[in-house]
Amino acid sequence: MKEILIGVFSGLVSGLLSGSFVACITVWLNRRWEVRTLKRDVLRRLVGYSYRLTTRLVGTDGEPFVAFNEAAVVYSKHKAVVNALKKMRDRPGVLENDFVDLVTKMAKAAKIPTDELNHDLLTQPLTPP
Repeated sequence: MKEILIGVFSGLVSGLLSGSFVACITVWLNRRWEVRTLKRDVLRRLVGYSYRLTTRLVGTDGEPFVAFNEAAVVYSKHKAVVNALKKMRDRPGVLENDFVDLVTKMAKAAKIPTDELNHDLLTQPLTPP
């Protein structure tokens, strides 16, 4: 009888331990995925509204600047992105090279390949007529 109780007890304990381990791994992977998705969403929005940063349309909508401020929080653990944001803030008139640098660093932090990133489309985005 004692052997049966020990077997049942050890089975319960091992089941609880393995279940807890799997739950912890699942939560960890889910959080990583959510952070990566958030980074990609901010990057997508920033690049999507980059046409509002052209000299003709700047100031008509604050959307790109909202995305810049979101990036400061979402990418706060990535020093390269934070430094690129500071560089853009400190040099407001020099947008083209700083913007490409920022987008490239954000893409790398979000694990998006940057090998075929078209710099011309970033510095001269499509704008409405």
